Amino acid sequence: MLYDRDYMSDNRGGRPPFALILIGVLVVCFLVQSAFTFYGNAAVSRHLGLTREGLFSGRVWLLATYQFLHQTPWPWHLIGNCLGLFFIGTHLEEMYGARRLLSLHFGGGLAGGLLHVVIGLLPAHQDIAVVGASAGVLSLLAAYATAFPEKQLTTFLYFIPVTLKAKWILWFFTALAVFGSLFPYDNVAHGAHLGGIAFGFLYVKLGGLSEFGGGIGSRVADWWQSFRSPVTKPQRRTAPQSRVRVEAAPRREAASESDFIAREVDPILEKIAQHGIQSLTPAERQTLEAARQKVNRR
Repeated sequence: MLYDRDYMSDNRGGRPPFALILIGVLVVCFLVQSAFTFYGNAAVSRHLGLTREGLFSGRVWLLATYQFLHQTPWPWHLIGNCLGLFFIGTHLEEMYGARRLLSLHFGGGLAGGLLHVVIGLLPAHQDIAVVGASAGVLSLLAAYATAFPEKQLTTFLYFIPVTLKAKWILWFFTALAVFGSLFPYDNVAHGAHLGGIAFGFLYVKLGGLSEFGGGIGSRVADWWQSFRSPVTKPQRRTAPQSRVRVEAAPRREAASESDFIAREVDPILEKIAQHGIQSLTPAERQTLEAARQKVNRR
């Protein structure tokens, strides 16, 4: 992984990436879960894993707790999710920040849990306790593949490394999730995987990773503002001289904004097109943010 050291230190104050912190939390939870299971003979997954019966009985916290547990005693489930967090999560955090990383990961886990419960209502679907961070990790994968479909990624199929474009890997996991949701096999929560993938895809398509557009919240706010704005009343005619004087200032302001975009923003957009957004310096990111605010004020 290539990191912009100035940008990373400017945004985190020297702390490690949140993706690595989350990996550490998952490892600690796995060790505690293993200890309770082995030494205390406690059915941790049954009490804190996500089940349809548990959610319908009012234990809504299961939508959160299941994301921190994994299958025991073998650590392969945990290792797979931690590798996804390391290779994809740290890269997304580097480009878009910790807030969006956590929104994608836990939002995908929440969406995956809800979809798993809904799909579980289909005939012949057993109510088995679900554990794991896979829905959140697949949400990160879906977001990355949607934002950068032509990027090369390496995945492991039965410990054999396979390198493909990100979009094909996403299609592969989506097909598995759809098939497994309709025809369950191997006690895998395919519905949760599908929900995580859908969340990551929609997050990007709705502007959640947009550096320039302000994201999902900005779009909702813009829609609400336009809904609340009163209908503009027709203006009374004014003399040609006053109309020229009134329009002169907006024209000068528009010209200055055009000069600003051509002089400052266009080279930055060209740099993103050639080298990717991770190549920007903190000053260039601030310039993009200033341009975004100018556009929003129009």
